[in-house]
Amino acid sequence: MFRIWSLIKSVALWSYERGSWQYDIMVVVILAFVFATPNTWFQQSNRKPCDPANTYIDATILAKSESPKETIDELITSYIRKSRSDDFHIERIEPKIDINKRVLGYCVSVEPANQMK
Repeated sequence: MFRIWSLIKSVALWSYERGSWQYDIMVVVILAFVFATPNTWFQQSNRKPCDPANTYIDATILAKSESPKETIDELITSYIRKSRSDDFHIERIEPKIDINKRVLGYCVSVEPANQMK
């Protein structure tokens, strides 16, 4: 047990001399991680890509919850109308696109109708 703890401590504290075979193995493992790690591990998956003042609408939820409309503006307006009882105006709709050019969702800037500029 002491030997295993000693090995873990040596790796964690990087206590091997440069040029030793243990040092070379640690460098190879780090380089393999850097170059072999898929891009998807570092993509934004759980974070909402909007600022807090805007409403984020996921594209898959939007597609499943609404009947087809003429434009995306009508689709988003219909979706938002379900959750709001007041009159509102959509100021801006910004699609969020992944690296494969797929729409992930929309950042929608919604204002009450009486505060339109």
